[in-house]
Amino acid sequence: MKSSVSLTAAAIGAAKIGEGSVEQVRIEFGGASFVLGLDPATGRILSLSQRRRGPAGAFGQFVQTFSDYRDVNGLTLPFKVTAMFDGQPWGKQSLAVEEITINAVVDPALFERPKSK
Repeated sequence: MKSSVSLTAAAIGAAKIGEGSVEQVRIEFGGASFVLGLDPATGRILSLSQRRRGPAGAFGQFVQTFSDYRDVNGLTLPFKVTAMFDGQPWGKQSLAVEEITINAVVDPALFERPKSK
């Protein structure tokens, strides 16, 4: 039996993110709904928001803002993610990445079963 999941996307207008503005697109996929904030000049995703449970378990608005974009092997990727829940910082969902490596050689020893003692 083949299952199908539909994807819908719709432009919903401009919004302010920090000091800049974004074009918003609502995405609905597999029963979930998200709003992407896109940089109109570059097309980069600058924010992602959705309604979900927060740190205390209640439902509210969760927003992730992406910044510190850098080139990594020809891909432009965000190195910083700042999270907010209902307008308040959510530190445990925020992060800053020091380095991203693409197609790195992985030491096969990392996948070996530990030796018994």
